[in-house]
Amino acid sequence: MIDILLSTYNGAPYLAQQLDSILAQTVSDWRLLVRDDGSTDGTRAILADYAGRYPERIRLMEADGNVGCVRSFERLLVASDAEYICFADQDDIWLEDKLAHLMAMMKEAEASVQDVPIVVCSDLQVVTEDLVLIDPSFWHYVRLRPDLLQTPNSLAVCNYVTGCAMLFNRAAREASLPFPPQAYMHDAVVALSTLAKGGVIRICEHRDVLYRQHHDNVLGAVQVKYCWQYVWRKMMSVPSVLRRQLVNYRQAHAVMRIGPLTFMCNRIIYLLRR
Repeated sequence: MIDILLSTYNGAPYLAQQLDSILAQTVSDWRLLVRDDGSTDGTRAILADYAGRYPERIRLMEADGNVGCVRSFERLLVASDAEYICFADQDDIWLEDKLAHLMAMMKEAEASVQDVPIVVCSDLQVVTEDLVLIDPSFWHYVRLRPDLLQTPNSLAVCNYVTGCAMLFNRAAREASLPFPPQAYMHDAVVALSTLAKGGVIRICEHRDVLYRQHHDNVLGAVQVKYCWQYVWRKMMSVPSVLRRQLVNYRQAHAVMRIGPLTFMCNRIIYLLRR
């Protein structure tokens, strides 16, 4: 059984399309656990409609206020008791073989390593609000190098495991809970905790998520293109860049006790090599 964990917040414009894409999966052994984080638009009505039509598939958690994206996903993770778990965002589209491809890679990983936390992840396709392709590879679009991020210390400085494109086992869930107070993003906590506890991360070659970009993205995909304009923007935003790295460091230190010098050195090495 796969638990798909979906946290929603004012996602009415895109939510039905996402739910339809989940319902269209070729893998049938799954259930959808949903927690709404205090929406004020039509999100709750959409969820109630789908839960009423698919009661055997969709379970709505009790609405208990706004706690933010990370803590909302943590509450969903606590509520899950499945052998395998996926995160889902409210505004993406899943291609119909997404779960099948990730589960195939999970079974392959389980055949080679046993009784350890396992995360399987993939790249994504970056699309516009209207699902027009921007880049067939999210990793290319933002200049991510997963091949350089395969150790706990390297992953600590730059996370390539995106929540909506990952599948993990119960051991990875147990390694990740509870989230530390410094947790910044739920996917990074699970990925880091997996490696920190002796687990593995495997990459699936299929890109089965249409990663929709719009003005309400929590993080979104910001293109990295080395040119004088990009360098200038970075120079002008040094304080915000440093604040972001401080948040990343605090999260990584809470999960795996990485030291500031090691974090800084690994960050510089990664930026130079990518």
